[in-house]
Amino acid sequence: MNIDTSAKTPGWSSLENYDAPGGSVMTSSEVSHSNKLEQYVSHKHLVTLFYDKERADSLAAFSVDLLAKYPDYPYHQAAHGVDVMRSLRLLLTDIIPADSLSLYQKDLLLEAAAAHDAGLAVGPPPYGYPTKEHYAVSFLGEQYEPNS
Repeated sequence: MNIDTSAKTPGWSSLENYDAPGGSVMTSSEVSHSNKLEQYVSHKHLVTLFYDKERADSLAAFSVDLLAKYPDYPYHQAAHGVDVMRSLRLLLTDIIPADSLSLYQKDLLLEAAAAHDAGLAVGPPPYGYPTKEHYAVSFLGEQYEPNS
């Protein structure tokens, strides 16, 4: 299966290109990074990600609680949790056949995405590791000797 990732797919974005509720893209000049982050991890945004609209409100509230438990590292932070949720939603909506999973199962996967790094404590606080690759190399410890 070939998937064209060159074009922006609706529903897929990171905090830098976040589509605000209502469809307008917020630019850095229009809103501060902290305000954009606050909206990106907000209940109002998260409620739009869930499939079961009757339960979406409570699922979004639970997700907000989970995302509040993320560390504030450069890579591992609440926005990363929302990015994973949005990536999973793209898979569930555009790639996985619609009748493969129930609404309940899809929403359960979205909650798992929200929870996947909640409570994570990695790296030398308060900064953590800039990328997951730096984090992976940290496990090599004394065994890693550059140019050896």
